[in-house]
Parts: sequence; C-alpha cells; structure tokens
Amino acid sequence: MFNPYQFKFLPAFLAILLLTSLLPAQQVTFSNVAAQMGIQHIYQHSGVWGGGVSFCDFDGDGRDDLTFASKVGEYIYCYRNETSQFLNMAAQMNITDPYESQSVLWVDYDNDGDKDLFVANFAASSKLYRNEGNGLLQDMTGPAGLPTAALTVSAACWADYDNDGYLDLYLTNRSPLQPNRLFRNQGDGTFADVTTIAGVDDTNQAPLAVSFIDYDNDGWQDIYIANDRGMFNGGNTLFRNNGDGTFSDVTAAAGADLRFDAMGIAIGDYDNNGYLDIYVTNNPAGNGLLHNNGDGTFTDVAGPLGMTVGRVCWGTSFIDYDNDSDLDLYVCVSEGSTSQKSEFFINNGDATFTPAVGIGMDGDTYSSFASAIGDFDNNGYSDIAVLNEGDPSVLWKNSGGSNNWIKLTLEGTVSNRDAVGSRVEIHWQGQKVLRSTHCGISYLSQDSPVLIVGVGAATAVDSVTVIWPSGSRETVYNLPVNQRTHILENSGAQGLGIPETIPGGIMLYQNYPNPFNPATVISYQLSVASEIELGIFDVTGRLIRTLVNSRQPAGFYAVGWDGRDARGVPAASGVYLYRLESGRTAHSGKMILLR
Repeated sequence: MFNPYQFKFLPAFLAILLLTSLLPAQQVTFSNVAAQMGIQHIYQHSGVWGGGVSFCDFDGDGRDDLTFASKVGEYIYCYRNETSQFLNMAAQMNITDPYESQSVLWVDYDNDGDKDLFVANFAASSKLYRNEGNGLLQDMTGPAGLPTAALTVSAACWADYDNDGYLDLYLTNRSPLQPNRLFRNQGDGTFADVTTIAGVDDTNQAPLAVSFIDYDNDGWQDIYIANDRGMFNGGNTLFRNNGDGTFSDVTAAAGADLRFDAMGIAIGDYDNNGYLDIYVTNNPAGNGLLHNNGDGTFTDVAGPLGMTVGRVCWGTSFIDYDNDSDLDLYVCVSEGSTSQKSEFFINNGDATFTPAVGIGMDGDTYSSFASAIGDFDNNGYSDIAVLNEGDPSVLWKNSGGSNNWIKLTLEGTVSNRDAVGSRVEIHWQGQKVLRSTHCGISYLSQDSPVLIVGVGAATAVDSVTVIWPSGSRETVYNLPVNQRTHILENSGAQGLGIPETIPGGIMLYQNYPNPFNPATVISYQLSVASEIELGIFDVTGRLIRTLVNSRQPAGFYAVGWDGRDARGVPAASGVYLYRLESGRTAHSGKMILLR
C-alpha cells in the first residue's frame, strides 16, 4: 500500500546531498602556536632592519628545530624541538655572543655528519661554530680563516660553487667600503678568500639578501643578490658561474636587473617549466617576479599576475601549503595595512595566483621581516616561522589536509654531505615538479633541508630523480606516499616504508631488494646520536665486510652493499647476515645473494 509519508523528507534529503557535493574540500589553514609551544622571542635592530630565522634540525633527532637571530645584548635563540614544546638551548650549546645577529645558518661545512652553525653579525665579528658532536659548539672562526674583524655583514649563503664536495661561503656587506666576499672551503676545515679571483665583490652596493641558484640548469651554482637601491644607484646582481672558479656579471643580459629597494628572495619553479624562478620583495613601488624563460633570461611578471603587493615587504618563501603540488607564496610585510600585513598568494595551478582569504592569517598585524619553511610537527604539511621586529615572533602551524605527500632527505657522498645545490625532479601520474635545495634564502633565513613534495590524491610516486651537485644523476622508483625517504648519493633510495616518526631506540629494516643480485640496500634508523657498526657476515659468523663504523646523529639511514667482500672480491651466492651494533645492543637480518 502506498504511504505518502515515507517520502515526506525526500526533498530535504536530496537538498542535503546536493549541498554536500558542492562543499569545498577541507581547507588548509594556519594558526599561530608560538606562545603555546614556548617560543618567546622579540627582535629589535640597532643596525640593519630585522634578522633571520632558520628552520633546521640542528641536533639530528628527526624534528625540525628553530633558530632566531638576536638583538644586541642577547644570545641567539636556538629552540630545540621537544615535540610538545621548544626549549632555548643556546647557552647550553656554548653560544654566548651578545651581538646583533642577522643570518643564522646551520651547515655541515666539514662533512662530518652533524650541523655546524654560521652566524652573521652586524658591526661585530661573525662566527663559525663547529659542532663537536656532544651537543656543544666551538668557535672556529679564526682557525678556519674567516674574518674576525667587525664587518657590516648582513646576508650570507652556502653552496659548493666549484663542485669539489665542500660547501663554500658567500658574505654580503652592507657598507660600500666593505665589498662582498667569497670564501672557498679547502676541505681541511679552513677557507680561502677567493673574492678577487672569482670576480664577485659587487662593490658600491647595499645588499639585503642573497642566495645561490642554478638558474640556467648547467650544474654550477650562480649567485643572485638583492640590493637596496635606496642607498646607491645600482640594482640587483646576477653572477653566472663560469665553471672555472670565476663568475660573470650577466644581470642586464639576463633581464634580472630589478632596480628597486630589493629586500628578500624566494626561489622556486612556480609554473613547473623545469627552471627556477625568483620572487624579489620591494617597497610600496611593487615587488618583482622574475619568470625564468629557460633560455638564460627572465621576465618580470609580478604586475600582470597581481603580485606586486604595494607595501614594504621583506622575507618571502615559496611553499606548497596545501600539498596540491603547485608552489604558493608567502610574503612578509612590515608596513602598510593595519588589518593584515602579511600576504599569501595561492597558486591556481595554471601559473597564476589568487590572494588567500580565510586561511588563518587575516588578523596578522605584526611587522614581519624574515620567513622560513619547515615541518615542526611532522604532519607532512609545511609550517612557517616568521621573525617580527618589535613584535613576538610567530610560528604558523599548518592544519594539514587530505592531500598526500612525500618527504625527501638527501645525503651527498661525492657531493657535499648536506646536498645543498641539488635539483630534484618528481614524477607521478603524468605530472612533474621541480624542487631545489638551498642554504640561505628569503631574508637572512634558512628553510628546512627536508623537502616536502605535495602529490595531491596520488597514492604513489612513480620516480624521483636527483641531479647532485657532483653532476651525477640518480633515479629511484615507486616511492610510497606520506612517508620520508632518504636518498644517499650513488646508493639509491633508502628507507622505503619507514614511517615519519622516529621511534625510541634503534630499528633495523629488511634489506631491499631481497633476494638480490648484485647489490642491495640496508636501512636503519636511530632515535639519538649513536656509535654504530654495521657489518656483513656469512652463516658461520665470519665477518665479510664492515659497511659502517662511526658515530651518526639521529635519523634515517641506509647503506648499499655491492655484494663484495673487504678485498673487493664478489661474494658467492648464499645466505648472509647483516648486523647493526650500538653499545650492548645488536639487531640483525638475513638476506640472500643469488648470482
């Protein structure tokens, strides 16, 4: 029998279904969690405006830490990430210089596997601290051959400009009487001043930001400098690396000579054409976006794209905030609007941008100067640390969303160990994106060296190709999403299937592939820095080969075995054991070599 009441609520139900289908996907938002995470930092300059911030895991425990520059009379702020809060460890780490610091950059300049620290101080001696591996830093500025005199250093950056496997240092000086300087790492813990030979002094300028960038994809790191034209008549400078230890000023020929009060630099391939673009901040006259044309030239497209901002801007960062694979853009603003100073542009996926609204930053009225990108809570979505002047510094926590991601850590063997200057191409489902690694970017700042690559709804990544600074090209395949993968130069993908969070103690994973011929990879992870030994044994317990015997910081590792013994002789087919020892703890696994 027909009952008209059984369809009484059908129209309302259908309306709800329709409304639900039209609702947007979960919106990714930001919230400032600095205070609740224990970050209490306010910067006040006495020489150059603002200071820098670094997002970098300086203690090797797998969590991004934060380091802020300091005003005169204070030590820099080294906030160790304790998961639930940040603890300022500067004094305990032996950093006690009460200078006005500018750039704060963590870098493994001696390739020993731990992070050293360079601090650029204004009107004081800048400092290079070597990590002693026990939580303490030692001032090595003088012994390393770096300047100990008081200079007007502002921005600094590191890269291996001569591709010899060691990171070199470029310093900019704010005073026209003090030219910029390039220091070549000699591989023995010391540096040589090669400024004149290299031709990169860039005199009579007032630099505020600098970064190494391989803009022409030739495998050599070039230098781009943001100069404050308000002080002098010059514009920005692009030095092209000639590959022979010298550089050529190609600024005008490349169309990179933005002549305004340049203050910050962001580098990224926003339109996915395989070449790195440069966003440069300015005063209210308008910022610039140098689109890389792929032929050695740039075109400023900030105006047509509506990205000039028109206020006093400083630090800036490309960031894929929603993990849809396209690079969005964050811009620090110090003056202008009283309702919102910072600016955020969302990439529409077609090389155009839309100003963001309702992502949690609408009420930000702080005077912001420096920005850095990292992932302090390891949720796979990028967070933003911002140094404000006269206002509390900010940590913008990313809420995360439904899009998938991969994390990549790179370790050079022939290249510098930090793999600074690497280019990474990621392919999945017909898509391709480019990411690059830098040490010194934005305004006086440093992004986390851990690359986060958003892949949208993809459930696997087809391939990742690393073009190392050494010139070698390496591809790994079929990476799982929402996990971290460590790639060791000349050894392929490491740690497949390793979860993002580092558990307590030591974990040893099954080698891959297994069975194998002729080579395999052994992955493991350490929750704390440890003395470890990794060896290969036959079934009788006889040591065939020692692969690792050293102290390593906490993190994910993997080592390749080429199936040869200690003499280089190919081992016979059969069952072998691999054993990881640390103190009284030992873990082992079984593998099969089939020739």
